[in-house]
Amino acid sequence: MTSSLGGDAPIERPEDDLLGFASFADALATGLVERAPDTGFVVGLQARWGMGKSSAVNLCLNRVRESDLAYSDARRVVTRSFNPWFFVTVDALTKGYLSLLGDAVEEAISPRRPRLITRLWRQLRGALSKASEHADAIGSSVSAVGAAAATVTTSGASAAVSGAVRGMIVAALKTTSNSSLRRRFDKLTKKLGRMEGRVLIVVDDLDRLQPSELRQTLTLVKTFGNLPQVTHLLVYDRNIVDSSIADLRGDAGERRLPTYREKIVQAEFDLPPAGEDGLKRLIARGIDPLISNEPEFDQMDWYYAINLALSFYLKSPRDVVRFTNTLSVTWPTITGEAYFPDLFVMELWRLFERDFYEGIREHRAVMVSEPSLLMSDDERRLVIEAVVNRVPDMRRQPVVRIFHRTFPKAAKYLPGNHHWGESPIRDRWRVGTGRGFDAFFRMSPPLGEYTQREREHLRDSVGDAHALNVAVTDASKRVALTGRGTFLPKLLAVLRDITSDRFEPAEPLLETLLTRGEEILRTGKNEPEMEWWGARMELSGLVHRCLLQIPEERRLEVLRTGFREAGLSTRALVITREYEEYRERSDDEVQRSVDPSALKKQEVERLAQDFASALAKDPLSLLDAPIPWQALLLWETFESSEQIKKWIGANIHDPALIVLLVDMVMADVQSTGGRYRELRGPISWTFFDLQEIARAAKKLRDEDKFSAADKELIDAFLRDAAKRLTAQVLGSAGGEESPTP
Repeated sequence: MTSSLGGDAPIERPEDDLLGFASFADALATGLVERAPDTGFVVGLQARWGMGKSSAVNLCLNRVRESDLAYSDARRVVTRSFNPWFFVTVDALTKGYLSLLGDAVEEAISPRRPRLITRLWRQLRGALSKASEHADAIGSSVSAVGAAAATVTTSGASAAVSGAVRGMIVAALKTTSNSSLRRRFDKLTKKLGRMEGRVLIVVDDLDRLQPSELRQTLTLVKTFGNLPQVTHLLVYDRNIVDSSIADLRGDAGERRLPTYREKIVQAEFDLPPAGEDGLKRLIARGIDPLISNEPEFDQMDWYYAINLALSFYLKSPRDVVRFTNTLSVTWPTITGEAYFPDLFVMELWRLFERDFYEGIREHRAVMVSEPSLLMSDDERRLVIEAVVNRVPDMRRQPVVRIFHRTFPKAAKYLPGNHHWGESPIRDRWRVGTGRGFDAFFRMSPPLGEYTQREREHLRDSVGDAHALNVAVTDASKRVALTGRGTFLPKLLAVLRDITSDRFEPAEPLLETLLTRGEEILRTGKNEPEMEWWGARMELSGLVHRCLLQIPEERRLEVLRTGFREAGLSTRALVITREYEEYRERSDDEVQRSVDPSALKKQEVERLAQDFASALAKDPLSLLDAPIPWQALLLWETFESSEQIKKWIGANIHDPALIVLLVDMVMADVQSTGGRYRELRGPISWTFFDLQEIARAAKKLRDEDKFSAADKELIDAFLRDAAKRLTAQVLGSAGGEESPTP
């Protein structure tokens, strides 16, 4: 995706007119060219800042030039644009204006006018040029007049400025060696009056000038505005100009007197408003290059966003251009990572609802319903209502409607939230999620996460076993943001999202999961972000989803083929997951819903029986398995616990076996004080004799047979086992039934 940063520049060509100014510009051009009086004339075009005045003027001038082609050279219109804000000082401004006016008049006169007229004008220009020698004194006079304006009437100040300009011209005329120059000036005026051609001087952006510069420019126009065949088109914001020259006099009870502007401008026109359709077209022009490769939006999300923008915030073309320019900078930083309507709305709030925006940013945990947030529903509601109440009443309801779609987890605490529909888009990094929130406010993809582009690549690679193996290897080596652990848990989470819908082919992903299963499970045991429980659930769940995508009659065959390269723990987890539906449960076991198996009962029982038989022949393979207890349970279920007891008894002095058995019964607990291990509740495995295992563990511990890492686990086990065995003895002595070891 490429995007260009458009400046706040007006259009030049009719084909770029998205706001519908062309017809108005044509009419204005016709009026300026065909105007009946041939005396000097000053026309004003007024509108608020950013409404498109300069664009309309450019279209008007374009039309004037086109009309010129139909006239002879004698009748053509010479156009000049004077930009007073290009000049740093009042002196430079005056020189610039006189130079531009002189060039335009000379071009209009020569070569199709008699030499006398040309000579007269050049003599006049020369005299005016000499006036620049007096510019410092005149500039000081103007500054002094401006300072005095605080203590005298503003009309007096304007008159003084006008007098200063006229005085400069008079001084030039008096200092010239040709005493008849004034008579020549009068003669020139008469000759210009008989000229067929015209001069059009456009003075744009009057409302950008400093007060002294504005007064000087208006005075120049007033001084030379009566030259025959010379038309001035002044472009400005009426309120700013009038305020700047401070010429609004009288109170509401008196008749309003003409302003200084009104004394100069002889005909004033209001620029027609752009209209909502025009602003929509302008928005589309600004954002279409940004989102050309983006997935389609939900229509209601976009409708609410654009309606909010045009109803309250984007009221002028300049508002739109500046806003879309902001998006052109922000969006590329998170393109592909975020949902564009969310960014559109968040940028609106950042620019136009700053307090509300800051409230959202300050309460991240509440906005995304962070699981670790220790707040009651009432406390959350109070926070959210306080943030929403930062929006003025007149805009609050439309803002809340969109807030509900962008932050649904927070908006559910607002009263009447059921009135607003929820957005169906959930597969992108929505701003109302923790990862999406961070992406928006950091202007970057979520830290320590797969980017959306990487996720899309994984989605495209789900049918490529080689690419999937590369992804697993990369995730195993890629260090998490915390510096502890890898990206493997995040990879499994992405694969879970990808497989939540139908996908094909499923065999490549199934093959990858089975062949790399032991590595995934082993990582899960040591991964800070993915405990062994999470690892086995992710792995078995993904395998289950793959099986469901395969035709039912082929599932057993495909799974058997994959098992040839699968490790012991991986096979045990898959079989256990598929057998869960058919397993008989004791009366006191907690009943919970179980997803249907992907295999028929006889198929999964055959797999389990073959697995248990093979394990009984080679039980030492358990010592290398990352999660051996799952395999032990299948062995116990489909063979007998007596076989396991005999094997344990024969190898009771093997430290590796003791560590395996102890690890099975020690739960991993996370608390505010940190992580630790503790003995699980009553142990129901009949092959596990707590007293016998504790005695063997203590003996090996005393003989220093365990590694430093395993000693910590064994010490915790011996401590808890002693408490449990003591409690059992005391319970039996008291006549109570002792817990089953």
